[in-house]
Amino acid sequence: MTIKAESQRSGVEMRRHRRYQMPNRIYLAVLIALAEGLVAAIIVLVVAILAGVTSEPLAPANLILASVAGLAYGFASLVSAASFLSNPRPRRPVLMESLVSWILAFALGLAAIFMLDLDHSAQRSGLLATFAVVGVIVMGLRGAMFMQVLAMMSRGQLQMERIGVAGATEDVINYLVNGQVWRHGAQPVKTLQLGADEAATLTEDSEILTRFVEDCIARNCEQVVFVGDMNDLATMSRIVQACRRYALNVVFAPATRRNDMQYLDIVPLGPNNSVRILNKPLGHAGLAAKRLFDILGSAAGLLLLSPFLLLVAVLIKLDSPGPVFFRQERMGFNGRAFSILKFRSMRVMEDGHTMRQVEREDPRITRIGKLLRSSSIDELPQLINVLMGQMSLVGPRPHAVLHDATMARQLSQYAHRQRIKPGITGWAQVNGFRGDTSTFERIEGRVLHDLYYIDNWSMLFDVWIIMLTAFSPRTRQNAR
Repeated sequence: MTIKAESQRSGVEMRRHRRYQMPNRIYLAVLIALAEGLVAAIIVLVVAILAGVTSEPLAPANLILASVAGLAYGFASLVSAASFLSNPRPRRPVLMESLVSWILAFALGLAAIFMLDLDHSAQRSGLLATFAVVGVIVMGLRGAMFMQVLAMMSRGQLQMERIGVAGATEDVINYLVNGQVWRHGAQPVKTLQLGADEAATLTEDSEILTRFVEDCIARNCEQVVFVGDMNDLATMSRIVQACRRYALNVVFAPATRRNDMQYLDIVPLGPNNSVRILNKPLGHAGLAAKRLFDILGSAAGLLLLSPFLLLVAVLIKLDSPGPVFFRQERMGFNGRAFSILKFRSMRVMEDGHTMRQVEREDPRITRIGKLLRSSSIDELPQLINVLMGQMSLVGPRPHAVLHDATMARQLSQYAHRQRIKPGITGWAQVNGFRGDTSTFERIEGRVLHDLYYIDNWSMLFDVWIIMLTAFSPRTRQNAR
């Protein structure tokens, strides 16, 4: 499909829905906050009356509680909405933000009642019921509202920011068409498309550049976006100089031809700050939270399952000669080797450097081993690996060293999996990509699911994967 055809298709898609133009993102954040605050106040009043907080429906205690809680919730909503609109993403913890906001708002409402000496007329049971019921309602409304805003933005219905776009002709067109900036609430109102000769002769006083900047101001732009790559810094510098005389933001957008630059970030490092072109997963807070979750989960699992684990060990010894545990070298976090633990399910022990993949009805598998493998019970000793910090409860499954080398040659992205700790279970496993890796499609499917998990990690995501591991039949597909 040509750029022109794609542009026409995008335009038709946008025209199917009514568009709402707003001065800026704060304007919409204020509207959301006013709506949430007013609705919260009304709901608090209605629920307080129904819950019998006071004997009189419109008693001062009810009115003060509703007014103060609604006002406080509205202010908290303004902060959340402004932050959400500045960086809208589906996995933002809006429900947690709503819960925290409601707890603070209700606490302020109670404080107002006590300060005005109205607490003698309020029933504690009614207040508790109001807190619980309204909390559930406002969380549901917050989630529904933010999902609707995301949906409207994805359809280009919300145009909250006027922008000018400058750069090489091909880069500007690719940015506007393939980038679909209208899905992020932006409305391009002016473009500067430079040919190779124009870019080479451009100065900050060039008529074409001066006219572009003045048109941006006349059309109430707040931001000028320069699209290019690191070879275009001279052109970007001239555009910045031309914009300095006006109240304009100038931002740099990597050209779509440079897909390796998609994670740009600014860090306070060096005399002029530095540009980060790749983010490590999770971050310090995420790593700490995940490690705490792993310690608590693995310790609890080992403690609660210890009688069962002892029984499995006895059955293994009775079934066939050999050790209870199977140890094998695997590649872990940042490519560091570690010894993974499993209950032994086979008669032949392999170290991971030379091995044959397990097949259906493999004669090497013991009688008890077949049950252990199909039910994943053989993986339970890896709780020890998790407790030792070598693995995580959830993450990409580690493969034998030989398989790692083979798969890395087949798929360039394979090594990216080692950017976080390997896990006992993972997003790939609960989506049916367990066991067999004999085909390229199976390898690619597993790797893509692992990379999706790394890019979209959250604690709730980990909990969801653990629940799917325990209860979803897809988790047991392809078990051998």
